[in-house]
Amino acid sequence: MNFKNRVIGIQKWIDKKYYREENRFNKEKLFEQEYLNFQIDDCYNYMENVVGETRDDIFKILFSTYSQWKIELNKLNIPFYLGVWIYNPRLPKSEIVCAIGKEKIEYYQNKCFDVSNEQKNIIDLKNFEKEKDTLIWTKKIDFDTLEDWEINFPKENYENEQHWLEYQEHFKNFINNSYKVDKNENGNRYYKNVGEIWTGELIRK
Repeated sequence: MNFKNRVIGIQKWIDKKYYREENRFNKEKLFEQEYLNFQIDDCYNYMENVVGETRDDIFKILFSTYSQWKIELNKLNIPFYLGVWIYNPRLPKSEIVCAIGKEKIEYYQNKCFDVSNEQKNIIDLKNFEKEKDTLIWTKKIDFDTLEDWEINFPKENYENEQHWLEYQEHFKNFINNSYKVDKNENGNRYYKNVGEIWTGELIRK
């Protein structure tokens, strides 16, 4: 599916209000797993900008979800994390995330993404401008990962040699453009910067 058709599908999902069940605040689930998240769409492979009506609608849904969750979280009268993660240009990946419990709050606040050192003006946050005195915004890195097991996938499992050669070239370029590497017992994991994430965070202690 190409990017245009993917966006058409997202707009239909919005118009039919299918998101209403997915973005409902679920207190029982929150206490069970100590976090909740709502994501518009997992457009991992699309780097184009979403524009026009669909862009506006995405921000409206994110803001209404954030507003609803903030009300419900405040009612709990316990420490919490509430985050707005705006991906750019991969806007459909944007999420609303909340967490309770010291470990989960610390993870989402400090360990979930790498902070970007590049200086850049914040994107147009539309509805979230209303929360400029509530949310603390930080620019972080949107990344894709590549692991050694993918690189070492047996050649005979590819469709043909040409297909294998194309993937090897992709892997080579990915590694050359990665900004960091993690080493673990399963090998290396490479991280490639593919955009930015503006995280607006509200922490209640």
